[in-house]
Amino acid sequence: MAEPAAPRVWLVGAGPGDPDLLTGQALRLLARASVLIHDALVAEAILALAPQALRVPVGKRAGRPSTPQSRINTLLVDHARALLADPRIAPDRLVVRLKGGDPLIFARAQEEIDALRAAGIGYGVAPGITSAQAAFAALGTPMTRRGERRALVLTTPTVQAGDAADLSWARPLLAAGGGALYMAAGCAARVRATLLVLGLPASLPAAWVIDASRPTQRVLRTTLGAIDRDAPVDGAPALLVLGCDAHAVTPALAAETLADKASAH
Repeated sequence: MAEPAAPRVWLVGAGPGDPDLLTGQALRLLARASVLIHDALVAEAILALAPQALRVPVGKRAGRPSTPQSRINTLLVDHARALLADPRIAPDRLVVRLKGGDPLIFARAQEEIDALRAAGIGYGVAPGITSAQAAFAALGTPMTRRGERRALVLTTPTVQAGDAADLSWARPLLAAGGGALYMAAGCAARVRATLLVLGLPASLPAAWVIDASRPTQRVLRTTLGAIDRDAPVDGAPALLVLGCDAHAVTPALAAETLADKASAH
């Protein structure tokens, strides 16, 4: 049986923002990219690592003009077919789909994988550091703890229109007593109301970690009962940590408490 052809399309994790957190595999794949189909949140310093590649921005930001997922799927397939059909392109050149964080976590990777499979195009996946890992590092607290924190919840409260009654994102937080919420800033009031009704206490420690791992990183400590009041409104990428020692104070880290923020005004 013949060996399968090496993938010519790669879904690559760009990590949380700091180029130093890219994996060695990601660096090697970027160096081979002919086409770079990238998210809006990927830092320019990371994009610059593939100067030879055609950049195709496909930003998806909540509440802002975004590239439809169907269009992204089509771009992946079309660029892959063009690369495979052109004999002038070296066989080690790639189409790289560059996603912030890890490409398999809340990144709609399955839809892109399905499109590539349907087109008969081979693909590979290069994992990346997800933003929750960078957020917990910013807080200076582990994601798990022996004997106390045996489960880690990564969830997102974003739901499709008409699915407001879907609480599958919330129930695991009750069992674990907290976790990390992706894409929660724009719906923080709903998150607060839902979790309070389900029984989590308003006093539960919480923290917004904004621009995790980047020079502009900020940590805003609050409680579940005030997460909507204290949610970032500048559109920067933010992750919400509930429980999980969210109020652990590590002076050596570049963190800004709400008290610090208030005293600065």
